[in-house]
Amino acid sequence: MYHYEVFLDDVRVPADRMLGREGEGFQALLAGLDTDRFWGRFYKAPALKRLLHQLVEYANATTRGGALLARDAAVRRGLATLAAEIEALRLLFYRVGAMIETGEPVRHESALAKVMADELGQKVTAFAMDLLGPFAPLTEASRWAPLRGSSSTPT
Repeated sequence: MYHYEVFLDDVRVPADRMLGREGEGFQALLAGLDTDRFWGRFYKAPALKRLLHQLVEYANATTRGGALLARDAAVRRGLATLAAEIEALRLLFYRVGAMIETGEPVRHESALAKVMADELGQKVTAFAMDLLGPFAPLTEASRWAPLRGSSSTPT
């Protein structure tokens, strides 16, 4: 087991390399991470919406048991639920973006947006795997791949 001791009093940083004012560098670093959470995930809502549109097209064109998937109430409910959650995510990112633009702190909102985007990506992907069936993981090289093996699934 390793043991490290850090004595912050011994840290010397040239003035032109300081982050924020003296003694406030760590807080400035954390504030930067708040916006990084936003910029690292802001693409998720549009990407998930594109995937959802592909799933809707698939449901409208695919039959199972002699009926279109789009006629299945559970499929429609799942697609509608995902559409509402994607829209909520999009609006949350607009809110965080507006807060960043006006200089407001976004610590809680950016963390919420990051978690929501990641979990919604997993939820949409799981729904897609269920809807597309056993051939869902096939790549575009396979003639049996649903959605032509689209690899645009954001996770």
